[in-house]
Amino acid sequence: MRILLLVFLVGGLPGHAQSAADEASGGNESCYRVYDEARPLFAEDFSLRMFRAGADIDEATRRDIARQVDQLRLAGTVLKGGSTSLRIYNDELTRKMAACDAALDIPATAIVKGPADNECARRYATMSVLARAPQQQMSFDQRMRLAVTVSRFRSGTETELEAVSLHDAQSFGVETANGFVDTKTDAGRDALLDMIFDVQACDAKYGHSLMLIPGTFSQMFGPPDRR
Repeated sequence: MRILLLVFLVGGLPGHAQSAADEASGGNESCYRVYDEARPLFAEDFSLRMFRAGADIDEATRRDIARQVDQLRLAGTVLKGGSTSLRIYNDELTRKMAACDAALDIPATAIVKGPADNECARRYATMSVLARAPQQQMSFDQRMRLAVTVSRFRSGTETELEAVSLHDAQSFGVETANGFVDTKTDAGRDALLDMIFDVQACDAKYGHSLMLIPGTFSQMFGPPDRR
């Protein structure tokens, strides 16, 4: 039933649709390969995709997959001396990603290109310090830890990405929050609103529910020494 549903979702020619469905039904490793192949070619976000598909694959295996994919990427296309047009290659890869996105429950918001994982970790860390309610502090801390985990996960095989440690993210958050403008002032409220918008971009990146902005938001956050 899942395969039939995926065929319907990806559309296109029956043969190509079946190929995309087979990719998704082949397990997380198959989808990890699809995402790794597409990652340098599409202006989309792959953090949640790569993490969900590869979380159960050890780093050594992921490195092997990356080497294999680097050799096979664009194989058979006119750029590699083959006969397949780039449009057909792109369409087929897009269908495979759509099938994997459905199989791994990747929300549409997490596909739009977002901030880097290490940047999101720092943003969440800052908000966890600025937050005044314990529940908010815990929520931002949990989101920061996920961003750190994804950052370290991806940098293990994608050497161009900078990893961030939990300690570095937390230290950045404390330093930034302590130097934050007083949120009781207009300048402070504007700076806080900008920070909230930045955090919302990270929420979308990981498929979190977006942080709401109540009318009393400037009273809910503030530098630790000005509470």
